Amino acid sequence: MGTEDYYNSSDPQNLVKTMILTKYFTAWSQIILPNLRGSGDRLAYVDLFAGPGAFEDGILSTPLEILTTAIGNPKLRAHLVTHFNDENRAFTLLLEGRIRDLVGIEKLRYPPRVSTVAVGSAMVDVLQEICVGPTLFFVDPWGYKGLSLDLIGTAIKSWGCDCIFFFNYNRINLGLSNPYVVERMDDLFGTARAAQLRAKVEALAPIERQAIIMDELTEALREVGVNFVLPFEFKSSQGQRTSHYIIFASKAFIGYHVMKEVMAKLSTDRGEVKGFEFVPRMALQSALFPDTGRPFSIASLKLILLRSCRGLVVSVRTAYESTTVDTPYTLRNVKDAIRELEMEGHVTVAPPASKRPKRHGEVTLADDKMVTFPA
Repeated sequence: MGTEDYYNSSDPQNLVKTMILTKYFTAWSQIILPNLRGSGDRLAYVDLFAGPGAFEDGILSTPLEILTTAIGNPKLRAHLVTHFNDENRAFTLLLEGRIRDLVGIEKLRYPPRVSTVAVGSAMVDVLQEICVGPTLFFVDPWGYKGLSLDLIGTAIKSWGCDCIFFFNYNRINLGLSNPYVVERMDDLFGTARAAQLRAKVEALAPIERQAIIMDELTEALREVGVNFVLPFEFKSSQGQRTSHYIIFASKAFIGYHVMKEVMAKLSTDRGEVKGFEFVPRMALQSALFPDTGRPFSIASLKLILLRSCRGLVVSVRTAYESTTVDTPYTLRNVKDAIRELEMEGHVTVAPPASKRPKRHGEVTLADDKMVTFPA
């Protein structure tokens, strides 16, 4: 399937990807807007592989969803700068027409900019000109051409800048052993790391190979300044094989937290701790036994909290931030674990559960409540 075929229909995976982007964009912009100051009174959304703006069945894709969100928010439409790029001229012509036809597009203070540029090493320099302040970047190549560490590192280097990118695991997994795309893999993992990775995964079973590839990608991203990496996995309809990931990269914990909340709600995983994955058709076994064989659970989180916060008096929020990086645990999971630990007598909370109000039959636990962990 080529990029032209990609827009033939809005399958469930495409719709979920668009929802991840638009929901995060909405939350991110509401955090950034009150903090804009000085002459750079703008925030930006940049899509480097924007496509035609809609699928052939008429469903809008990410660019028009983002613009529709902005049009509906008076404060956002007064500050938002948008830049949409695609190297396919046929796509950008369609996109320009659809943007012109969008109801209310004239309300945007800054008209959307559309370009037709091949994304490569030169794009890193172009980004310097595009960046006008806090920027959310979306990088969604159908394969991996144009995706590089330098590109992602440049995208997130400034305050308020986050990057969400498409990671085509299937093609990259094959590309690691393909001598014709060595340069592409070197761009993505770094030359030395890519060479080591090829040697590491050569004789491994698929599940071991996948874990190492994703771990190495995370470490490579950290070397270019990414503090927080959050992958969302898309699987085949039977749930047996990984197709691709949407990966969030940021320097700020607040963005990491917000994206966790977005991804958890869109995960088809039915366990108490979400696996951050989407399977178009859930397997019967996983629907009936959602926690079978799971590495993450509230029980495990309770032990992590007791070990990591031993002897400390910290807020609920601090416990969450200090113990859940590189795990799928959300703030809600941490609150559930602390409630259970309190009920079991393993921690104390000020004020105690007996003096905190209930909501929908559950004792509340605000982010700023202080928790005492035993030494």
